[in-house]
Amino acid sequence: MRYQHLSLSGENLDRNKRNYMKMYYVMDEVLQLINKNFVSLDNEDIKGTNRLLHTTLNKMVEYMKEDPIFKLLYIDNYFGGSFYDKLKVEKPDEFDIDFVFSLPECETCKIKKCRCITLKTSNTTGFLCFKIKKNCCTPVYKNFVRNGYMQTNLIFNWIKSLIMKAISKVNAEQKRNNSRRKTHVSLYSECAPAVKICIKNKKYKFHIDLAPAFQFDQSYWPKGGFKKNPSSTEQFSVVPMSPRDQYDYWRPSFQAQEKKIIANKERMKPALRLLKKMKSNRTHQISSYALKTLIMEEADNVEWSEMSLGESFMLLLEKYIDALQDGHIWYYWNTKVNLLGYLKKKTVQNHLNEILKIYCKVIQEYEDNPIVIAELILKKDSKEYRKFINLWNRRQLQNGIPNGNNDIYLVAFDSFSEIFLSRLTLANKHCR
Repeated sequence: MRYQHLSLSGENLDRNKRNYMKMYYVMDEVLQLINKNFVSLDNEDIKGTNRLLHTTLNKMVEYMKEDPIFKLLYIDNYFGGSFYDKLKVEKPDEFDIDFVFSLPECETCKIKKCRCITLKTSNTTGFLCFKIKKNCCTPVYKNFVRNGYMQTNLIFNWIKSLIMKAISKVNAEQKRNNSRRKTHVSLYSECAPAVKICIKNKKYKFHIDLAPAFQFDQSYWPKGGFKKNPSSTEQFSVVPMSPRDQYDYWRPSFQAQEKKIIANKERMKPALRLLKKMKSNRTHQISSYALKTLIMEEADNVEWSEMSLGESFMLLLEKYIDALQDGHIWYYWNTKVNLLGYLKKKTVQNHLNEILKIYCKVIQEYEDNPIVIAELILKKDSKEYRKFINLWNRRQLQNGIPNGNNDIYLVAFDSFSEIFLSRLTLANKHCR
């Protein structure tokens, strides 16, 4: 199911591209209606949640700075994840925030970035070893280093204890102040590299994944199978996530670079949000990061500004189907790592079968029923789908079109585009 999008030339390119865009005219309307009512975040929710988040987080950091090691290492917060990448779907109810740490000046060399600190590739693909010499930073070495290597479990347990103490103090402060808009913070779950907390008041409730992240610059950029830095942002970090019981191993995090890679790509982000909505409605066990990887792979390979929303969505959907068929989505930064590797083959196949069935229906019925694409994203038996139909019919009536009559939108092709015919042929093959 691999397509050469608009791989035509000369006059044929112009004619077929026009037909191709017409084919997506109604699809764009449908997707925009879904995006507005079932995917996009409410601006008031964003503002209110952000205020509460920053107020609470700042108080927590103040209390955490009472720990001398935290105060020594802490330099800033990094706001990452889908919300800050503008890829969040439906509600601003989940956030990813790193406590950014930087090791101080070496006690021996009297400088930063000395050879007393090293990062090297590990025996497990995709992970790094974080080594620090004894007389580099005594508090860190004493508490978190074993056999010369920083230990992920020791760092994680330490940050968890500080977060729990900070939560207790924030709640006690709220109680003392007897605030009208009382905020309550609680520990929700823990799974390295992050501690998940819940913050709520009478109006808002959301979760934050808080993780410690040691920051490094370009001189420490990992080798041994890792892609070179494609952006102008030099800083990256390592977080305390390890393979089972291998506490010497750290996972690299390139969030700042990823943000640059997907920045200013028209249509790409809304198309991915729609794909995430589809995934979530079908309870697919594919991580959001794996889907984000799909668009990073295509970020510079496609002229996103020249594509309609419908075309962008179909491109990403087909990339998703290809990935399920192949059984892998390769990690952008190290293509030896399969981001689907943790799933059973049967699970991947079940996801594929479900999506292919609806995909085939979209391709086969689209000419007569352009809103069939909504069944793929919202699921036909859902309340959201019924709400969508009501919204769509209302829009049709406002445009002077009787309910259920989409003839005005149908494109009378003298010939379908080469791409659409290839899709139809493959869909027929899969749906037999």
